[in-house]
Amino acid sequence: KTKFCNTNGRNVRNGLFVLMRLLINCLQTENDFQHSGTIIDFSGQKSYNIKNIEVFWNKRSDLSVADRCLVYGGFIMLEKLAPERVFHYFESICAIPHGSGNTDAIRAFCVDFAQKHGLEHSYDEHNNVLIRKNASKGYESHPAVVLQGHLDMVCEKTDASKIDFTKDGLKLVIDGDNLSADGTTLGADDGIAVAMILAILEDSSLAHPPLEAVFTTDEETGMYGAWGFDTSKLSGHTFINLDSGEEGVLTVGCAGGAKTDIVLPLVCEPCNNPCFRISITGLLGGHSGIMINEGRQNADKLLGELLVSLPSFKLVSIGGGFKDNVIPNAAECVLSTDAAREEIETA
Repeated sequence: KTKFCNTNGRNVRNGLFVLMRLLINCLQTENDFQHSGTIIDFSGQKSYNIKNIEVFWNKRSDLSVADRCLVYGGFIMLEKLAPERVFHYFESICAIPHGSGNTDAIRAFCVDFAQKHGLEHSYDEHNNVLIRKNASKGYESHPAVVLQGHLDMVCEKTDASKIDFTKDGLKLVIDGDNLSADGTTLGADDGIAVAMILAILEDSSLAHPPLEAVFTTDEETGMYGAWGFDTSKLSGHTFINLDSGEEGVLTVGCAGGAKTDIVLPLVCEPCNNPCFRISITGLLGGHSGIMINEGRQNADKLLGELLVSLPSFKLVSIGGGFKDNVIPNAAECVLSTDAAREEIETA
């Protein structure tokens, strides 16, 4: 039995969030769990009392991933930000693990949204989701408009962060007008677009033509969801992609990108010289598109320049960077050499 005793309503809601997360952790195991909790607010301003909350999980097939994600969201941090419904959905998205290649849960969340709002929907083997909404009154004869964003995010973290992107949600931080995640990428690229589109789809007060919401996957690693999406399902010819670098800026067309794999011949041989590990860490990193002109250092390039300046050595291992579209903020190599340590440090 868990008791959260707090002196203000907001902390009580945070206590409720903690309890919900605890219950979700129970749901993610194969054992039977029973948990009960009481939340008490001494301030008299707000009160959230929960008694005898019992969750039984016995390999329950009736409890979907989306159900767990909806509870997992919590809606605590961003409840006072505007537009309220946009940040409501953005916080839900941040609570769902959704890195590239790990989009089952976020796909289920979108499908669950469509079902709850009675909207026509479908998804494919790539986890792309299509949701349709009929035109509002008076706009039935207008051509459909396609709204598109991608479901996956770039998962990068600091060395100190303990997050497991495959199963953990993000820890959000509000600092003045800035919203970020503690020790990790935020995933606003492109979670905020998904949140905007969901807020539009649920709003019955808007005047709009027929809408087709397309949520694609694995954009960050090569547009693989978009490549696999069946565009014959779309009737709209006006396509608005919500994935720009600046708010309020419309771009017609798009820059391209190329992914190159370079394979070099490798000859291995035994070596008895001492080994040294050289690490470059703590650089800013950042998006290799919109931040490439800011003069941020690239750990891979720095390590290469360093190796060129060293005395004769044999390379044991080398690596750096983790994502195609992130400026590498760390790199490391192990080399074998008969040079003195002082020579290496001087270089």
